[in-house]
Amino acid sequence: EFSKLSMALTMPAALYHRLFHPSQTVVLPPLGPLADLDRLADELRAANPGDAYFVHVLLPHSPYALNEDCSLRKLADWKDQWNGPKRERVIGYLRQLTCLNGKLEAVFDAAGRNAIVILQGDHGYRIADIEPSAETLGAFSERDLIAGHSTLFAIRAPGIAPGYDRRALPGWEILRQFAMSDFRTVSVSLAPDFVPSIMLNDGDWKPVKRLPLPTGWPVPATH
Repeated sequence: EFSKLSMALTMPAALYHRLFHPSQTVVLPPLGPLADLDRLADELRAANPGDAYFVHVLLPHSPYALNEDCSLRKLADWKDQWNGPKRERVIGYLRQLTCLNGKLEAVFDAAGRNAIVILQGDHGYRIADIEPSAETLGAFSERDLIAGHSTLFAIRAPGIAPGYDRRALPGWEILRQFAMSDFRTVSVSLAPDFVPSIMLNDGDWKPVKRLPLPTGWPVPATH
């Protein structure tokens, strides 16, 4: 994925789209993470007790260029995070997410049932009408805020029963309490006056303003 930082590689793609598909802003397709996840699964099959792996996978990630089976779509059918009808961008994202889920299933199977697996998203899917930031405060909606800052945190470990916690919890606190329990429980306790919040960035991506999350999110389970 660091290839996306190379001007020599990204400029030809950008020029092509400027000439033939000006409605899209596209960089290189996310093929690197696919190969990385395959390699990770191979390594996990040979892992020993006590081995630890930390993997940051930029997938699903713009551009949305993959089908559900991880095959590459035609270039004209690629979507990105920012341009075009929102529904089409979301569909492209979900296709790529389905591809990722299949790769992750293979990784989890390779790790085995006794492995401790922590899966954490670093941000939401970020397909918004107005990108939330300190500079757009007052212009973006609650839906935009949730799209940018609602993340997944999932844990699979021996002795932990399947289930959902629908509270808005800080990821760092979930991880801290899980580690403090010697990786045996995911019960998270918070102070009674805890207010879920996020930090808005300025134009230089520096966190400058704290903002409470919408009080009606996440929606409590009804069954």
